[in-house]
Amino acid sequence: MSGSTPGTKQKAAIIKFIEEPPKHIFCDSWFDIGLSILTPRITNTNEEISAPIKLKPNLFRCTQGKISSQAVNEGDNVELVMNPDVISFPVSKTGSPSEHIARGKLKISSTSTKGSNPSAFVIQFEAETEESLPYEVPPIYSQPLSIVTAKISLEAPEWESTWYKDMGGRD
Repeated sequence: MSGSTPGTKQKAAIIKFIEEPPKHIFCDSWFDIGLSILTPRITNTNEEISAPIKLKPNLFRCTQGKISSQAVNEGDNVELVMNPDVISFPVSKTGSPSEHIARGKLKISSTSTKGSNPSAFVIQFEAETEESLPYEVPPIYSQPLSIVTAKISLEAPEWESTWYKDMGGRD
């Protein structure tokens, strides 16, 4: 265990999903997420921290439960959009630990709807303002999610709206 040196970040904020993305999503359909952050106590409150903690989303491919080391980029024909663009959390001015909750809407768009490209992804939220804080803000990853590329539309024929089961177990 090493001692602390000036400039070393010893504590970390804890980010959690309070509302995970659905496991299966439709292309170009908005879905909700919710995040909470618990910031640690700041012992040296002499430093003026005015910028909020901003988390931005990144999309990573997930193959057989393993997350790709590189985020999806423009050439991959997949795009993650969030409204608002970043999730902002205020920073405690008193040095006390604090917990905040924020929500956002996301959608994944894809120009490729064929099954040739992997359709499993993980959403990562990463801090943009980590350098100015006296503690670390580690990234957080969602559960794996799959893009659903087809919908089945059933039109009800002129059947009775009530179904009965006979004593023999047949419908």
